[in-house]
Amino acid sequence: MTKVKKSALLEAPLEVAYKVVADVERYPEFLPGCHTVEIRKCEEDVVEAKVTVQGSGMTHAFVTTNTNESKSIKMVLKEGPFKRLVGAWSFKAIGDLGCRVEIEIDYELAGGLDLMLGGLVRPLTNKMVDAFSHRIEEAASDETH
Repeated sequence: MTKVKKSALLEAPLEVAYKVVADVERYPEFLPGCHTVEIRKCEEDVVEAKVTVQGSGMTHAFVTTNTNESKSIKMVLKEGPFKRLVGAWSFKAIGDLGCRVEIEIDYELAGGLDLMLGGLVRPLTNKMVDAFSHRIEEAASDETH
């Protein structure tokens, strides 16, 4: 099992950061490698989404169940190329205008994928957090103008 943890301090209100991360359908607009998102179920605070990613000549799809809580979003793998995948986004306000956004992922790739893709997960997580950070700060800037 491998754990990846990454955080960012942003000049954006917590509510804006949370909204961007919770809006799974818009991920293909800004998330590198994210090709499509299909919402399979949406009930109150639970969203089940199929995400298709492309990169390095490969395409993989996985389905997660995301539970939206007041200051976190928890995700659990339902199906996909992982033996195990659980993760959580957490959000903490810093003053009136900023927040800390953190993602922690605990995963195990299935079969031989660990040998092929294991070294790519950490760099991809860094790129993912960078893409979310940029999108969150754009959204915060749009709200103030």
